[in-house]
Amino acid sequence: MKVEIFDTMPLYSEGIVSLLGRNGIDVVVAGDPGAGLSPLPPDVCVIDPSVVDKELLPDFVVTASRGAPVLLLVADAENSVRYEAMAIGIAGCVERRARPEAFLTVVCSVAGQRPRTGPDPRWDCPAVEKAPLSPRERQVIQQIACGLTHGQIANRLAISQHTVDTYVKRIRSKMNLGNKAELTRAAVLGLMSGR
Repeated sequence: MKVEIFDTMPLYSEGIVSLLGRNGIDVVVAGDPGAGLSPLPPDVCVIDPSVVDKELLPDFVVTASRGAPVLLLVADAENSVRYEAMAIGIAGCVERRARPEAFLTVVCSVAGQRPRTGPDPRWDCPAVEKAPLSPRERQVIQQIACGLTHGQIANRLAISQHTVDTYVKRIRSKMNLGNKAELTRAAVLGLMSGR
């Protein structure tokens, strides 16, 4: 698998290169977004929205998404919702504060591959039957897709961690999902209804 990164933070990009490299993923850190994508298209393109002017972002993402699914690196879940609402062809968003294993899971999910670490025989989940999720359940699953822990979600949504656990159990039941990797994959790929 190959991942191409357009980021404004070189130190952060080096962390991504290290994380993905340890997991057998080739990474290209792109310099100038004006130069476009590499000649050989990546499996996933990770873009910091601030690499291009705000007005040029939609065109840049649309161009990038023609060659590979696009993940946006965002500061927080609110930015995630805002970018997803732009309907510019992104596969999802991942928060900069996401834990490394959550970031790896999201990248592999978008590429349609299983991460090398922590193999899970249930990764290739069966077709998910669409079940209606409540607005709060959708908020919780979006936060999970951004790589937040249950405690962080509880703080963000001003609810208890026990309540977050309950929502997660309901979501898993409604969507017939077994673990966090499957849940993240479903959120990133937009398999939940009402999105």
